[in-house]
Amino acid sequence: MNIFTSLKTAAVAVMAHACIFSSAAQGVYVNDAAVLPLFGMGSFLTLTKSVNPDQGRFGLFAIEIISEGGAQFTFRSAGIAEAYELFAVSPGMVIDPTFVTSTTPLISNSRVGLDSSLQTFFPGQSRYYGYWDDHYPPSLGDGKVDAQDNFGWVLITRTGSGLQAGISATAVGNGIIVGTFTRIPEVSPSAFAILGLAVYLCLQRFGFRPARWV
Repeated sequence: MNIFTSLKTAAVAVMAHACIFSSAAQGVYVNDAAVLPLFGMGSFLTLTKSVNPDQGRFGLFAIEIISEGGAQFTFRSAGIAEAYELFAVSPGMVIDPTFVTSTTPLISNSRVGLDSSLQTFFPGQSRYYGYWDDHYPPSLGDGKVDAQDNFGWVLITRTGSGLQAGISATAVGNGIIVGTFTRIPEVSPSAFAILGLAVYLCLQRFGFRPARWV
């Protein structure tokens, strides 16, 4: 085994342990998204678990869904006191701060000209959507995309009674992989310290010594 293989093995091992450590403390809300009436009217895509309900409403993440007849549905931002965005996604994609800041959303209540989007759903058709929500319990966010926000995905299907939210997941912080309940782990500073030690030990094993200042 050469030094590069050893270093790679050490790095993978450390990262795997870091992921296991982080996953043990992960916060993922399963089936968080729902399409339901708010205040007794309309249909809204909203979050029911990652945001604490207040006075009969489920946070301020609220995207109104309006049937335009046939296969057409308008998605329109409704809740405006809290920044959020909706994206077209597919299984396996990572929704995190980098994705949100580099991808044009379908719906945004904070970007000009993106407050509504016309979506097509044929009977029985399903679509994946990803979302970012700036609400960070127990208080509202700061309007900026960061690792403390909510990142999630939902599978929406057209049924005989309209659009319904099926399986979904919201990760509180860091990000999530679409189609899974896997939150993107946060590598702690100690993990990097362990990685540095592993690299040092590998160098020692192969006879490498740091140069000395004279």
